Amino acid sequence: MNQQQATTPTRNGPCPCGSGKKFKDCCGEIENSSVSRHQQSQKSGVPPHIIKHIEEGMSAAKALTDGGDQEAAEHRLQQLISEIPKAIDPLRMLVGLMKARKVSSDELVDLQARLVMLSPESDAFLCDAAQTLLNLKRYAEAERCARRAVGIRPTNPQAHNVLGMVLAEMHQPDGAEYHYKQALSQHIPVGKLCANLAFVLKQQGKIEESAAFYRKAVALEPDNAVNLLTWAKLEESLKHFDTAWDLVERARKVSSDKACLVLESTLLRREGRLEEALEKLNGIDVEDEKDVFLISYFNERAQVLDKLKRFDEAFVAIDQSNSLIRKTRESIYDSASNRTTVERYEQFYQARRIKEIPCCGNDPDVPEQATPLFIVGFPRSGTTMVEQILTSHPNISAGDELTYLWRISQLAPTLLGRRGEFPEFLSKLDQSTLEAGLKSLREYYLCNAIADRVVGSETKLFTDKMPLNEMHLGLINLIFNDAPIIHMIRHPLDVVLSSYFNDLTHGDNCSYSLVSAAQHYALIFELVEHYKANLDMRYHAVRYEDIVDNPETHIRELLEFVGEEWDDRCLDFHKNKRFARTASYAQVTEKLYTRSVFRYKNYRTQLEAIIPILEPAISALGYTVE
Repeated sequence: MNQQQATTPTRNGPCPCGSGKKFKDCCGEIENSSVSRHQQSQKSGVPPHIIKHIEEGMSAAKALTDGGDQEAAEHRLQQLISEIPKAIDPLRMLVGLMKARKVSSDELVDLQARLVMLSPESDAFLCDAAQTLLNLKRYAEAERCARRAVGIRPTNPQAHNVLGMVLAEMHQPDGAEYHYKQALSQHIPVGKLCANLAFVLKQQGKIEESAAFYRKAVALEPDNAVNLLTWAKLEESLKHFDTAWDLVERARKVSSDKACLVLESTLLRREGRLEEALEKLNGIDVEDEKDVFLISYFNERAQVLDKLKRFDEAFVAIDQSNSLIRKTRESIYDSASNRTTVERYEQFYQARRIKEIPCCGNDPDVPEQATPLFIVGFPRSGTTMVEQILTSHPNISAGDELTYLWRISQLAPTLLGRRGEFPEFLSKLDQSTLEAGLKSLREYYLCNAIADRVVGSETKLFTDKMPLNEMHLGLINLIFNDAPIIHMIRHPLDVVLSSYFNDLTHGDNCSYSLVSAAQHYALIFELVEHYKANLDMRYHAVRYEDIVDNPETHIRELLEFVGEEWDDRCLDFHKNKRFARTASYAQVTEKLYTRSVFRYKNYRTQLEAIIPILEPAISALGYTVE
């Protein structure tokens, strides 16, 4: 009987230990190390017998791995590391084995942190650590590691790629775009990287460029159904239904993924073929499907049933989707933390203090300065609709959901070279330092807007409609105290219900539970009332229901408030070709309709428990509950 001979891995082939590295860069180094043991000893100062002990231990671990006993191999390496804590090679081999079995755990993070500590200038170790932290959703730590890796070796494509993925998860698509493009400039195109870049381009409304990179991703990996479906989703959002159907059909030819069927239901729903959409969903066997699929399945089912006015069934479906999100994504609203933040802001932004602060506004001696137009409001309150209306005007450009205020709130002490927490640290600055500091924060915002091409070449007024920017009305007052602020108001029960029906992370993941969504709404309402009582703002509130009921009158009021003349295009905002990068993308391409006004009445029973939470806001805003 012929016995198959074990093959020796080539230098550039994958290392058999499963680390994912080339053999020459991993265990190949170890096997060849005995040749230069004396040289190693001289260079490192480690006695030759210690080096020999490390080599023997690693060889034993490799033999165990080759024999299929990975658990014993890891145990042997752990023993070796405990004996010689500063030995890098066994630590690196252990990390490689754990990564090979796709382990992302605190234990792996600790081991990778030790590697970084032992070799702080290794961009490869930092990259690996960043990827693990990303897998564990420890985004701030992942960002720090990835940025250090990029700083050490700016030509490392993997460092840029990981940093891009981290920033994408942190809702910073502009930063993600930059680093994905840096990765592509340092490496041959890869399908997944092109698809990731396409996704963040879509988030920024760069639709043509996004489609181009989806096209490239599919060309590189024609059998990748995920890329085909995400591209199809882009085309669906643009109402390019024929193109979307073609892409879904291509995906079905290369994959049995049931996500194809869910997207087919979405297309049928968008085309108004609701019974066919439901029939498509009913035909899907969801038994034993993974949670990530079930989340999208039940969400789509809820949308279809809601359109069919089968409201009780729709609520059951969206409840299932959100329950799975809370479980799988660990998306839990932190009520105590949010309450603490609001109390801190209320304590700092007091009228007596603000009167003493030299707030920033436009320089009267500088004509045609770029000025943000802040459209604030809870998610699903109508902010996207109002932005679409206003940016139909030729003198107003669209910024969409800009992260600049949030970044300033996080980075202000660092940007100004100070210690402390924002906004409290500002009270420790003398008047001249404070005035200069606030101007610097204003310039930081505007420089980002210009760099991101938010400011139009022919327009100076641009929108910023990041949901829940009303948290930062105090900051806006400090650095843009003459900027117009439009606050969208809608019946609180409608807002909370609509948030619950959409997969939204805004507001610290509050929308995945009716109770937490209501709690956060009430909390933000309280903060806005405080701001209105203590700040002198250029503020205008408008009801969603009023715009729907009498659009021309209220659109004229909006334009007058921001200082622009009437333009008929604002009334025909549904013809605006701008891509809306929010959950409202389908609605803002339609004419105004009344079906979403007081939608809560269809779900009155399911909303009963949150009415007491929202009652103060409902009454104060002049609404009732029927």
